[in-house]
Amino acid sequence: MLLGILLIVVVLYGLLLFWVLNERLKDLDYLVSKVQESLKEVDDKLVLLLSFKSEEEEKKKNDVLEETFSLHALQGEAKKKGDKS
Repeated sequence: MLLGILLIVVVLYGLLLFWVLNERLKDLDYLVSKVQESLKEVDDKLVLLLSFKSEEEEKKKNDVLEETFSLHALQGEAKKKGDKS
């Protein structure tokens, strides 16, 4: 009789522990999903920032290239004019 009561108490205690563990795991899953969502938002913002920075660097590179090309073209024309005179 006493052994049966002890067995019931142990089984109920095990079920209680299982229930508590299950609830903790649900909370942990919720927190992980929230962190995953915010990490995805940060990743999207970082990609946007890097693409914007890349576009700015490309624009600066093109501006420098155009300025260099313009100077070379002018120097070439000056030499041609100097040869003709």
